[in-house]
Amino acid sequence: MPVELLKQEKIVLTVVQEYLNKNRFFNMKEILPFIHARFKMASIDINLRGIEELLKSLAEKKLIVEGSKLYKDDILNNLKRRKIYDFI
Repeated sequence: MPVELLKQEKIVLTVVQEYLNKNRFFNMKEILPFIHARFKMASIDINLRGIEELLKSLAEKKLIVEGSKLYKDDILNNLKRRKIYDFI
């Protein structure tokens, strides 16, 4: 079942994926300045509080997990992980 994302959530998720692709783990406190800097460079007007709320929303939708390097698409693209995900 696909998850509906807001435009801003999609933008944040893209930056989170970029962050995780650099061999980092998802940590809310560490990723906030990274996303904020990217948004400033791209002239996207979302403050730190807004970014934090969007990250919490993505976590509630189980698209990102604190302390993990994987996000939902990574899990579902791997056959064994998909079976475990479907089982749970």
